[in-house]
Amino acid sequence: MTGWLRAIPYLVAALAVASAVYLIRESGVDAEAARRDLKESKATVTQLTTDLAASKLQLKDFEGSVQATAAIAEGYRAQAQRIRTVTKEIIREVPVRIPADACPLPVEWRVLHDAAADGETPDPTTSPGADGGPVAPQDAAETVVENYGQYHDLAERHRALQRYVTEQLK
Repeated sequence: MTGWLRAIPYLVAALAVASAVYLIRESGVDAEAARRDLKESKATVTQLTTDLAASKLQLKDFEGSVQATAAIAEGYRAQAQRIRTVTKEIIREVPVRIPADACPLPVEWRVLHDAAADGETPDPTTSPGADGGPVAPQDAAETVVENYGQYHDLAERHRALQRYVTEQLK
């Protein structure tokens, strides 16, 4: 009688396996479809892993580009500040170096200067007197200093842009 009792766990296990097989067949699970789904899932995981690795490389490149751009921008800001400071200092020196009673510049100077600033040829039919009287040399010197300051600022912007483009092409 004890032999039969020992067989109960095996009978229960066999019944469980038979029930599982029956349930799988009746549930409509297609083993081939499950294998295909598993294969597709593995392919998707592989593709996502590859995409993640590529994204990490792109992020690293982008971070390097951001750092290079920030360094270029900071260099430009420092140089632009230096240019503004030099321009202000030179303008402060104008009254010291050019006396107020110095010979004024003719009206034509203003006409030529304004035409050059506008990038145009002066109109010979325009009367120079219509643009005002003689130009005080101190005013002329301040204008020239400001113009050169703007030139140096634009030149520095151009150099910064060249550095940026060179960095992007690396």
